Amino acid sequence: MTNLPPPGSGHNQDSNNSIPSPFELNNYQNKFLFVAEQAFNTGSLEYLEAFSQSNGQFILHGVIRRLDTNQKVELIKKTLPLIKSNHSFAVNLIEKTLDASINMLEFSEVVQAVGYELLATATTPSGKAIFSERIIIAQCAQDLKGIEFLITPNKDDINTQYEALEKLDLILRHNASLFESTYTEEPITHPMAINAQLLLSAFQESKYIFDFANDDLYDFVLGWNEKVTIHAATGLGIYDKEDLKLNATELQQVREAIFRFPPSIILFRGVLLRIDFSHAVDEDKSALGAFNLGRIFLYSQIRNALPGIDFPQNSTAMHYTTVHECAHSCHTYCMEDFRKLSGWVAVRNYTLYHPISGEQFIIKPDDFKRGSKITIDGEVYTVADYEEPSEYSFSFGDDTINIENPDVITGCGWIYKSDSRFISEYAKIDPLEDYAESLTHFLLMPNYMKVQAPIKYDFMNYLYGKII
Repeated sequence: MTNLPPPGSGHNQDSNNSIPSPFELNNYQNKFLFVAEQAFNTGSLEYLEAFSQSNGQFILHGVIRRLDTNQKVELIKKTLPLIKSNHSFAVNLIEKTLDASINMLEFSEVVQAVGYELLATATTPSGKAIFSERIIIAQCAQDLKGIEFLITPNKDDINTQYEALEKLDLILRHNASLFESTYTEEPITHPMAINAQLLLSAFQESKYIFDFANDDLYDFVLGWNEKVTIHAATGLGIYDKEDLKLNATELQQVREAIFRFPPSIILFRGVLLRIDFSHAVDEDKSALGAFNLGRIFLYSQIRNALPGIDFPQNSTAMHYTTVHECAHSCHTYCMEDFRKLSGWVAVRNYTLYHPISGEQFIIKPDDFKRGSKITIDGEVYTVADYEEPSEYSFSFGDDTINIENPDVITGCGWIYKSDSRFISEYAKIDPLEDYAESLTHFLLMPNYMKVQAPIKYDFMNYLYGKII
């Protein structure tokens, strides 16, 4: 009988940045299944948790994703009774197993096989249902219906008010921490996350004390649902304006884009996404869409987009933009691994920390210009086309909350290894756009991506490709 691996042993992702080979992944899967069997025999998730901690989220996702439907169902059923003894990891494992479904159909099949009623019995210590959003997704996938997002707060019902606020808080927390990581003792943070943190702080300071009847923040929460009509077939939030009515072809393009994604993309840290068709805010007048605070916006100027310039020739503007903006919300726990493919490094006040050694480097201001080349430890890097905003805007329809950035400084942005291959010029802005563009091309133009950016093709294929 094989000995159990001691907690803390296993794959070190900092020392091996490559995507595991089929042989390596098969070994990981065998180890996982063995440890899982021991865990359920003993009624303790200790060694499964150790497997997760030692091998990382990237490996864990690949292992669980390659389980067949019956294995996923069995894993969930056997983990559910252990939620009370190891709440955090058990919930995390079940969520990952559900979200690792190959597509919406398998996701719905897994949930049905486990049982809606059984999943609904899993609650927090306070009695709140844990998997309610995923149950809704499965039911919508089964019935081919759209998905609504936040509940609409009722001014006469304090419980609905705070439930809406708590969900918004969850979105803001994720947005603010999206690119935070720690290579050494110094945290390396995405510049956009610093701005998002400002809104999170302002929200948390006021959410328990403001007057719901008068405060702008209440209107902000209210606007997530009240200002739009949810189209039942797609989940697309449509603003009630004559010039924003979508025709049948446009709706079908959005629907096709949504249902080709794995279910984890429709979730944003456990909160349901919503897609809105609206006019762009002033700073986005040239954009076809946006991703903000767990909401995906498709802008009306998408109808005037030019093929081959604004979107690929072999797609449509509506289809391409929907896929791209949805791609911003997926698998954030794999972003650190993805960033390594192009050597993305954050720069703050002309200062960066080497992603491997943690050594601090100071860049001369004259060298930190878009497109400039910088040599660090013998590696040549290029300064990305990224500009930190002076304020951060969060919009819904005609309403916007602007949070000024009091800490706007020069020398803030991203650099990447100059010999890296990107799927498009737009992907060179920052890691977030690199990831979204890579996933979009993998889903829509895999053969082109396999030639243009083979390493990133392999990465996306590991996360989203067909299981062989």
